[in-house]
Amino acid sequence: MTDILAGALSGPLCHQHLTEVTRQGATRDVFDHQPNATNNEHRRRPRRGAPRLAQDCVLAVAADAAGYGIASITGHGVLAVACAVGTVLAAAAVCVFGHRGVKRAELAPDFISKLLETVEKRLELEMTVKTHDRRRWPATSNDDGEVDPIEERARKTLPQLLGASTKLAAEKNQAGELIAVTASHSVGVKVAAAGYRLRVERSISTMLSGRWKASWDLTEDTVTFRLRPTFPKSVPHRREPIASENLFKLPIAVDEDGHIVRWDLTAGGPHALLSGKTGKGKTVLINGVVMEAAMRGWPVWIADPKPVEFMAMRSWPNVQLVATDVVEIIAMLKLAHDEMERRYAQIDDGVDESGFEPLTVVVDEFRNLVRQIDDWWARVRAHQKGLPTSCPVHGWLPTLAEKARTAKIHLLVGTQRPDATFLGEGMRDNFDTRFSLGPLSPQGAQMMWEAPHLGVAVPRHARGRGTARLEDDRIDEVQVLWTPDPRRASSPEVLRILEDLKPDRAVHDRLAIDLGDESDLEGAEISEWTRIREARLVPAEAVTENVRVSGDGVTTSTPGKETHGAGHAISGSGPRPDVALVDAMHEVEDTGEAPADESQDGYGEHSHVASSRVSAGDLLLVDEDLWLWAMVEDAQDDLVDDGNICIDWRTDDDESGSLSLPAAEVVTIRSPLEPDAAAADVR
Repeated sequence: MTDILAGALSGPLCHQHLTEVTRQGATRDVFDHQPNATNNEHRRRPRRGAPRLAQDCVLAVAADAAGYGIASITGHGVLAVACAVGTVLAAAAVCVFGHRGVKRAELAPDFISKLLETVEKRLELEMTVKTHDRRRWPATSNDDGEVDPIEERARKTLPQLLGASTKLAAEKNQAGELIAVTASHSVGVKVAAAGYRLRVERSISTMLSGRWKASWDLTEDTVTFRLRPTFPKSVPHRREPIASENLFKLPIAVDEDGHIVRWDLTAGGPHALLSGKTGKGKTVLINGVVMEAAMRGWPVWIADPKPVEFMAMRSWPNVQLVATDVVEIIAMLKLAHDEMERRYAQIDDGVDESGFEPLTVVVDEFRNLVRQIDDWWARVRAHQKGLPTSCPVHGWLPTLAEKARTAKIHLLVGTQRPDATFLGEGMRDNFDTRFSLGPLSPQGAQMMWEAPHLGVAVPRHARGRGTARLEDDRIDEVQVLWTPDPRRASSPEVLRILEDLKPDRAVHDRLAIDLGDESDLEGAEISEWTRIREARLVPAEAVTENVRVSGDGVTTSTPGKETHGAGHAISGSGPRPDVALVDAMHEVEDTGEAPADESQDGYGEHSHVASSRVSAGDLLLVDEDLWLWAMVEDAQDDLVDDGNICIDWRTDDDESGSLSLPAAEVVTIRSPLEPDAAAADVR
């Protein structure tokens, strides 16, 4: 009966606000209740089939902007249903025909009281309004026909932001749906301030349902807000021709318009910082950078503390080093520092630095690596007196970040989450190229982008989706190019992608780290720290018991190469080695889903707060019946409905929408944990 009535009476006047009227003391029972074993709360889902009829009559009334129409009715018995139908039809008739032509502003304040009065009179029962759901956008109409509710809100919002004289032009698609709004304004020099434009953009994105992007024309005093296109789920990493124009611009991702987002080594970002939790695509991005650098014939050194993330890169052409244990990694960073100093010495001798070959140094899992280094250093200091409190390697990385650009040494540092220790003390200024994968907490967004709302609403299930600074200096959402892991490649299409990305030849031989002898001539043990300070690079085939071999011990170098000084990259040529493709291992796509245990997903316990206290980055329960949670992208005062809060949200599956709620209305949220608390929960 509910579905029949809802379908028969649905229309432009019967689908927006939802008001539930019930007899005092009555209860509604049209859902099955399922306890959540994790948090002892109840999840509710609609009961399939015909709804259960409650003992007391329950009316669910849906209204448009003026408050008309009905959506569903449940009751006990045919007589109760008939009475309910007649009652609601009468109430709707009173509202529609009794007030025809009256403006919404005159009707809205007394709609509920008139509806309640009509229902009580017809049923001869004392009733009360149980719920009045204002969360959906109001639809409006005029004598000329229907008006798009989003367009109507735009016409009311933009003049408040850009001045009363603002003129609007709407653009619609073939289906009659609004896709863009262009505003001509006269606010003049105000829009020249980036902060002013940002405030307008955030307000429009929050006030209007959907996700909108602004394009400003400061000369013509116009701005166009256009619905953002949908991102593809995956964009394969294809090889592009390399020319002088893109030699130092490595493709990383695509923006929402399909434009390539690059790491420009010659611009203001010679070093790159990458943050992202496990399963968000961090390794995929790093593999893509490594393959692009290797394709250009540049040497690549990788620190892999896990140490299995980059096993396939151990035999990839032009990847010289893949250091895996803490001693080897410290030695690699020391050698990179030595190479930088060697190149600076050459510049002092008159060498033109433009002739240096770029060296890409990758340091993954930085926070994990710092913990490993500190634990190792504590053991070293326990056996060797006179050492400093902190391992000197902690000073090498900031020095590399500050000075290595001139020496054409480029750092790519990956970490699970932004860290104040790493991004403080001037480090942030040396990592202008940044990528954050997956949603950030407001604290992480402030750390990465200096704004607590940027990147907080990236869909959690969209692997490879993140936030980056684009070429026009905007910070926006991107989709990382999908670079397959050679270890898991099996399908012909994936193998073709890898074969296409492989360098035509190996320009640089694989290297090993020689730590020297473990004991002196008298048999006394030489400490690892002393050996690290004397470390040097040798060809991978020159393996002895005292040499740390990068990778799995399989060499692709050309025999007969001489050993150069510490930190000197060995150049040479040789046959193109095959990439180890493990056919027995099928490709497994990581869904990127949040952990099943909610206590480990970086958010706190459920709490009930007024909608005015909702903030960007919170998880909001937008549909209790479906147990649907969404990330809050922004929350602001509603510029159209006084006393309401507009909440812009996105689900894990990239669905988006907006809510307009009374400021005092209680909602259910989960706030992001503080970084230290989140890390403690995971451990």
